[in-house]
Formats: sequence, C-alpha cells, structure tokens
Amino acid sequence: ALEDRGAVLVLDGVDAAREAVAALVDDLGDATERLAVVACAWQRLAVPRERVVPVGTLSMDDAAVLFDHRLTRLAAPTRPTASEREALLAWAGGLPLVIEILAARVASLGAARTRESLAREGLGDDVLDRTLDSAWSLLDPSLREALMALGTARGAFDADTGEALLGPEGPADALRRLVDASLVERADEGGAARFALLDSVRD
Repeated sequence: ALEDRGAVLVLDGVDAAREAVAALVDDLGDATERLAVVACAWQRLAVPRERVVPVGTLSMDDAAVLFDHRLTRLAAPTRPTASEREALLAWAGGLPLVIEILAARVASLGAARTRESLAREGLGDDVLDRTLDSAWSLLDPSLREALMALGTARGAFDADTGEALLGPEGPADALRRLVDASLVERADEGGAARFALLDSVRD
C-alpha cells in the first residue's frame, strides 16, 4: 500500500529510545522509499538519508503573534502593556513552549505578577523542566560540565570566548555538539559565529 501512495510517519519525543527508533527508521527506509519519517528529537538519529531541519526560535514579531493568540484563546481578562509584553517575550527567548506557558500565566495572574514571579523564581513549570531535564540526561558528563561552564557567560559570545570558558580540559568540539543538542544557539554575524544560551536553559 505504501508503494502505491506513500505516507508520512511522525515520531515525537524519540530521544528516550533513540537507538531503537534509529534502527526502526533505518529498517523502514530499506523497506520502502515511499515513506517519509519526521522524527522530533533533541539530537540527530544518525541514520542513512537523514536530513536535519533545525527548529529555531521565533522572531519577536512571530513570538508576539503566538503570545497574543494564546491570550485570546485563554480569554485573558486584561492585556499586558506594550513594554510588559516586550519584556516577557524577551525573557522567553523565542521558544514557543515558553511563550505559551507565559501566556497562560499572564491570563491567570496578570503581566505584573507574572514578571514578579519570573524575577523571584524563574518559570517554575513542570513541562519545561521535564523537557530540559530530558535534554540534560542525554549529555555525557563532560558535555554537562561544558554546558555549565558556558552558562557563566551573559549574552552572546564568540568561539574563542567559548573555548576560554571551557578551558584546556574541555571536551573536543563541545560547542558544535551542544548546538546539535539544541542547548546552545549559533548565529552567524558578519561572517563570524556567535553562540548563546537561552535564559530558560541557563536558569
């Protein structure tokens, strides 16, 4: 049947069983060329014919659209001011999950109390915590230490600064591996690579 019409198989949250999923995808790829598999994961599966599509953060404009849409769906009794919304979206760092959680907080607590709670205790959301804990658990001990070292940087940094933070004992190619794990962002500015941790990851 697949050879006649093709199909798309979507697999979410595959990191917990990445090796088994990789074997399954590899077997399916050998069985038919009419099946496309979309695997949502923190790290690549490393199977033949794999094409990695990084899911980046939202621009401020797109983040605002998502934030406002969620507030409307939640029937928020009040709306944040322009400056409050800008500050909340800056804290979210363009992460859709964080934006949706913040919108839910604003709908129930209001913008001012939401910002106060962020300053006092961070987001404190179980869903986000579980998501980040899952990504953390996939790292080997040396990369965990590398991520903590990079977390001391405030704002974006270049590759030389990153290597200095990691020190001579840092794992080889740590920056690239943490970018692949979706825990460090990379952006090219004027031909030079810049790296950064989102506030939600650092916290």
